[in-house]
Amino acid sequence: MGFDNHYPRRKDHRKPYHARGKHDRTCRPNGTCPYCQNNRRHSNFKKKLIAEDKLKEFKDDPGR
Repeated sequence: MGFDNHYPRRKDHRKPYHARGKHDRTCRPNGTCPYCQNNRRHSNFKKKLIAEDKLKEFKDDPGR
């Protein structure tokens, strides 16, 4: 039985799971499936790569 069937007079509404077999069966917005996590963390991952490259350039710089 779904959540709505247990509490028919409840005022808040929950979104049902998206049945996307493409990524993960239990995929919800901002979920913990790898696809959703990678989408959320993409900008942080890019910033981390840029920072690592700058640090490597600083360490390899012979003029310091």
